[in-house]
Amino acid sequence: MRWAWRLVLAWLICWPAQALADWREVTTDHFIVYSEEAPQAVVAYAEKLELYDRMLRHMLDMRNEAPAKSGKLTVFVLPSEAAIRSMYGKGGDSVGGFYLPRARGAIAFVPRPTRVKGENGWSGQLILLHEYAHHFMLSNFSAAYPSWYVEGFAEFCATTVFEDDGSLVVGRPPQFRAYEILAPTALTVEEMVQTGRKYSTVELSQLYGRGWLLTHYLNFTPARDGQLAKYLTGLNTGTPSLQAAQAAFGDLRQMDRDLRAYAAGKLAAGRLTLPPVKASDVKVRELTAGENATMPVRMRSTRGVSLDEARKLLPDARRAAGRFPNDAMAQRVLAEAEFDAGNLAEAEAAADRALAADPTLTEAMIYKGMVRQAQAIATNDPNSPLWREARRLFLQANRLDSTHPEPLIHFYTSFPTAPTANAVTGLIAAFRAAPHDRGVRLMLARQQLIEGKTKDARRLLLPLAFAPHEGGAKNLAQQVVEGIDQGKSGPDLAAMLLGAQPDGEGEGKPALRRPHA
Repeated sequence: MRWAWRLVLAWLICWPAQALADWREVTTDHFIVYSEEAPQAVVAYAEKLELYDRMLRHMLDMRNEAPAKSGKLTVFVLPSEAAIRSMYGKGGDSVGGFYLPRARGAIAFVPRPTRVKGENGWSGQLILLHEYAHHFMLSNFSAAYPSWYVEGFAEFCATTVFEDDGSLVVGRPPQFRAYEILAPTALTVEEMVQTGRKYSTVELSQLYGRGWLLTHYLNFTPARDGQLAKYLTGLNTGTPSLQAAQAAFGDLRQMDRDLRAYAAGKLAAGRLTLPPVKASDVKVRELTAGENATMPVRMRSTRGVSLDEARKLLPDARRAAGRFPNDAMAQRVLAEAEFDAGNLAEAEAAADRALAADPTLTEAMIYKGMVRQAQAIATNDPNSPLWREARRLFLQANRLDSTHPEPLIHFYTSFPTAPTANAVTGLIAAFRAAPHDRGVRLMLARQQLIEGKTKDARRLLLPLAFAPHEGGAKNLAQQVVEGIDQGKSGPDLAAMLLGAQPDGEGEGKPALRRPHA
């Protein structure tokens, strides 16, 4: 098999008490996995994920570089898809897993691994592989990719099969997407490459299947060699998507005919054999009693809560953490729950207890800074000394972990009038550490617009403008990119991004949904 890829990418869950087991943490170069499964099962799962990362790096000719702890993807393995839907919340009736690309630490919620269900191939493994492909693309490549390719690439990678001999089979058709791939009324190539198109629910589902087909076709068809790279290059150098597609692919109607014939034929797959993950590269840790007790609260808080949800969650947090006043992580979880509920003094007290137990716990120091920042905001005084105290605490958090982007982001936002040059430098470093975070991307783009760096801002915003899922970040990005192309001034456009927040707060959650029948 010849890889063309090198040319292409320049809510609380209540389970019956008797069903609960101890949680364990398994860490590899690129993942932190939390699961209640037996140790050997969690290790095998984490090793498989790490091998998958290596496969992506092999296909894209990338070195294996382990990120800092804050840069690893944290995976929470829940007992079932029903638990996933409960955790997702509103709109999650068909969600089988979801991924949150955040600067404080990207996370994924997936169901416990199971064997493939029936002939459609829907499984917990596929869900996570799909979401990690998104994370990998967002974290490693600065280029903008169209919606069909974002989902097509993820689907292409997600069907990877891990053979008993250690090899991986890549490119197998997603049988559960057969309807979307073969439907006579499926999206055409021209419809897929249109930017700004608002997809219906059915069309969005088709985008996964048709995106997979087009991705597969362009990478396994010798006559189309180099066309995907040409299209993406044109797209990222200012050529409108439709024109870039026509220049790279030729007659798009003929391409539709070619795709139909291709889908009806025998579809190829490639096999890779990579070195196994060394046992020494996998670290297993049994969670403390305090961590186990607070894990349900931790997951829900990490997932994200409204003020009303936070106040409903707080009694559980206090009950769970109250039994472990000297457990650093249990108190850190309580600090977050108190902060989310608006109890600043209680949040700081919990953070202090966490730091007394573990003076190196960066997240606890961050919460102390966030408390002081919230107090400063409440004064409505840009000259309040509370701002300086907040900055001091964020700098302390940065000294505890210079690789963590969150202290740098909060330091930048702690200047209520205008950030210092040092704060801007910190924001740039935070973005480089967490390019997958939509809010940080918008924040940096706004700063660049203020400085008149419209070309730099445009490059940052394009990936959001092309995102397949609708949301505030996507709509904002589209509007600002259009304004840049129309020659509007940077400072005027920057005002549109004034409300941009880190962690994509309020945004829809990228999720893998069950295919339509």
